[in-house]
Amino acid sequence: MKAFRTVSRASDRELLNQYYQEHKIPIFFPWSVYYRIWWFLTVIAALFGMFLETYQIAFSQAGWSRRSAIMEICIYCIFGLDIIINFNLAYYDERDKIVLARLPIAMNYLKRMFWVDLMGVFPFYYVALAISGQMGESNTLTQTLALLRLFTLARLHRVPRFFSIMKYSSKISLMSLTLIRDLSAVLTWTHIWACIMFFIARELAFDPDNTWLGSDIANLTGFEQYVTSLYWSVVTFTTVGYGDFSPVHPIEQIFGVVYMILNVVFMAWVIGSITLLIVKNDQKTGLYRETLHVLHKYATLHDFDANFTKKLKNQLQLDFDNREIADEQVLQFFPVGVRRRVLRRLYLQSLINTDLMRGTRNQFVDAFLSLCKVEVFSPGDELLQRGAVSSELYLLLDGSLEVASSDTLDNSLRGGKDSVYIASVWSLADSTEMGSASGKRRIIPKGEFVNELGFFTESPNMDSIRTRGVCKILTLTRSDYKSLSADHPGSAGRVLTNLLAKVQELPTRPVMHERSRFDRESEADIAQAEVHVEHTKMVVEDLIKMHINKQKDEHTTRFCFAASRGVSNSLHCSYYRFIPTLTILFTPGYVNDSSSL
Repeated sequence: MKAFRTVSRASDRELLNQYYQEHKIPIFFPWSVYYRIWWFLTVIAALFGMFLETYQIAFSQAGWSRRSAIMEICIYCIFGLDIIINFNLAYYDERDKIVLARLPIAMNYLKRMFWVDLMGVFPFYYVALAISGQMGESNTLTQTLALLRLFTLARLHRVPRFFSIMKYSSKISLMSLTLIRDLSAVLTWTHIWACIMFFIARELAFDPDNTWLGSDIANLTGFEQYVTSLYWSVVTFTTVGYGDFSPVHPIEQIFGVVYMILNVVFMAWVIGSITLLIVKNDQKTGLYRETLHVLHKYATLHDFDANFTKKLKNQLQLDFDNREIADEQVLQFFPVGVRRRVLRRLYLQSLINTDLMRGTRNQFVDAFLSLCKVEVFSPGDELLQRGAVSSELYLLLDGSLEVASSDTLDNSLRGGKDSVYIASVWSLADSTEMGSASGKRRIIPKGEFVNELGFFTESPNMDSIRTRGVCKILTLTRSDYKSLSADHPGSAGRVLTNLLAKVQELPTRPVMHERSRFDRESEADIAQAEVHVEHTKMVVEDLIKMHINKQKDEHTTRFCFAASRGVSNSLHCSYYRFIPTLTILFTPGYVNDSSSL
């Protein structure tokens, strides 16, 4: 369940730490161990309260039972306190963002489950007894007013939610969970109908000739009355039908018919759920649990530490949670035009707001989006590794990334705490610096390309980039981009032009924020970064010139060939494809590069 995900807890750790520092009275968090224990207590209280309230309706001999008063008061206090907690309980909104402000939390609770919880905790029955002056009395009116206790059954909305959460837990087998759920449902179902049939006989004053209990009621204690009613309910539910007890009065017979018809549906659900689990098993949950089991064996075989194994489990759970709503899964049933509109609605704004896509044609952007796919990364994943050549272009849609500079990565090997922070040029994304116990860090916000330099120049990464939380990233492979640039040469040239403009804005000398005791190594790192800046600029400039010259040659050849053959359609198409390239070549910044024309 989203509220209990450990992945989301890790992604919001820094935000929560900041909240703790700024607020003296903290709010409650649904993933905390203490809240989970409390929520499980409310589930147990809801089930116990259901049995207690229905028993009181049918078998209580007085309007106020002192013997059960303490238990009822405790249950009311639990759910009253739970309402107060829910007014101060953080939650995730529709955009998967954690909400910590009390006013939005209160408004969200008021719009959703507050009225259901209020119905389950408000003492309608005792208020009605106090108004009618029947407190402590036992008569027909108090028996009828006891039906107001049924409002407390609204608390049971926690029970299906509990089993839904436990379905994805590896702490209990799915077979055991299904058996516990079905047996609990059967016990609850038969208990409720035992109370209903006894309540009907009680309303009929236990007439020996017109009730199913008859004259046997006089010889039974209160506990024996309940056991006898439950016995009849179970025998009827299992279709055994010994015949020792049967409805006599028409009202009893009508309720008996309704009970038997509903039993057909209920029994089919119970048997069907167990059979489905044994024969076929739930596909998604079964596959997840099987993969999780294989992961445990794989981690044990290779002696993975507990933290690394936990990261793998979080990524696996994240993949299973988002697999069904992935773009490829949802949009595969729709035509191309609909898919294009959906992709534009989802990612167009994020894409065109980047400096890299400034001035490109709409057709190029649509084709770019159609070739991309969205991937979700869990917190702490290493997106780019230092020294590796990236074969995919990344656009951060949601979340934030952390740039781990070379000196930060090597600090643990050196054995020192102080470090030199060198502003790397590998990622051209706008970033902010944050202080921490380990020094300076650069944070890349959403809406920025991450590795455009390495992708287009095919040079190794100078930095390692890892996720700070759950990140949603748009990816495009190099092979797909090459085919895209062949179909849209003008826009592809514009992309490289924008890339060169960003490179030229970079400083030629990195900024050294802190000095360490390794001065020689620090100076060497700075010199290496300076060389990398100049080398990157030269590589990008050469790449743009090569690409523009290639476009010029190809379009000139096509244009001349079409003109020599007199093919008007090809001539018209080549002319209009040649115009964007000429526009790029003769922009004020690149007149010298196009002098060969």
